[in-house]
Amino acid sequence: MIVKESRRLFQTHPTRVNTRSIELAGAYLLMALYDGDCTGAGRDQRLNVMIATRIVSELPPALNERQKVNAERLWLWCYILDRSNAIGFGRKPDIIEDDFIRNSATWYKRSIFNTVTDIKISAHVELLRILSQFSEMIHTGRSRSSVRKDSDIQLVVDDYLQRLDDFGVEWQRRFADDGDLMNPAIAFDRSLISLLMDYSRLIVSSTASLQYPSHTPHHHRFASQYAKRMITTMVDSLAPTGFVQTSPSMVFMYTTVAATYLAKLTSEGFIPLTEEVINMLDTLVLCFSSPQVALDESHIPAVHARRLAEITDQLKIRRPPLSGGARPGGTSSERKSGPSAKPFFAPTTGCLSES
Repeated sequence: MIVKESRRLFQTHPTRVNTRSIELAGAYLLMALYDGDCTGAGRDQRLNVMIATRIVSELPPALNERQKVNAERLWLWCYILDRSNAIGFGRKPDIIEDDFIRNSATWYKRSIFNTVTDIKISAHVELLRILSQFSEMIHTGRSRSSVRKDSDIQLVVDDYLQRLDDFGVEWQRRFADDGDLMNPAIAFDRSLISLLMDYSRLIVSSTASLQYPSHTPHHHRFASQYAKRMITTMVDSLAPTGFVQTSPSMVFMYTTVAATYLAKLTSEGFIPLTEEVINMLDTLVLCFSSPQVALDESHIPAVHARRLAEITDQLKIRRPPLSGGARPGGTSSERKSGPSAKPFFAPTTGCLSES
């Protein structure tokens, strides 16, 4: 419905030199947010973001306060989508970080026209700024496919994991001080940022484990715990609210990436294949395919559920037998319970104690 309405607006107001409006930019961003998938290297999403970025950058300067805040919100969303796409598909970003973005940590409370959920936008921008700095630190070349030889990857990874922990402490305080956690939408955004934090940690820690697979066993354990926590956050915190049904496609894609990476770690022998892993994957499949999350079979979470079901069934074929009895669940559609909740913004140092 959201994408259809955006396309209707786009068709009503096709892109022309003299057609520049906040509504049209918003339509392109909605198509980028809700019509994306992990196929095609994000080309359609990137194009929509670039068009929206151009429209926002060419808006007339004579805007009233409400329009100004709306334009700023769109600009921050352009940055979020551009950086997310660049990091996810291994390329340099298209948007240059300007002074407004660098100083947007308090944007969510600068105007009476800011909404209560704008705190999520400021938090997401700050999180992506950390990830972008990490990417600049370790990668070289426009394709971002090679790692700098002069970088001590393990030291850089540990440094940025600490920065992400510091981010968690800071934004936990901001949500407590500036957000009404009794508001279901704010509570949802808080959990969403928690999921995005663990996704960021997974990206950072997996860089070390992929570069030096035999020398960084602790990063394999870190990565597995981040992935498990993401699944837990999705199943126990996000899905029950009902808000996740209208979440951007990236939320489902990130959780799927985490689940797939968890399966990869087990299949390559870096972590043991346990019933906990299989049960978590089963639970995520059920979550993504449930009517509380997926609108229909073509909705992004339902598509990812089918892919994850195939991966989980392959793991079940080669899992070791349980000692002392039958094992639960024969297929990925039979699990009925999910993993227990973990603390909000759980720090990196707490991961190893859970294993």
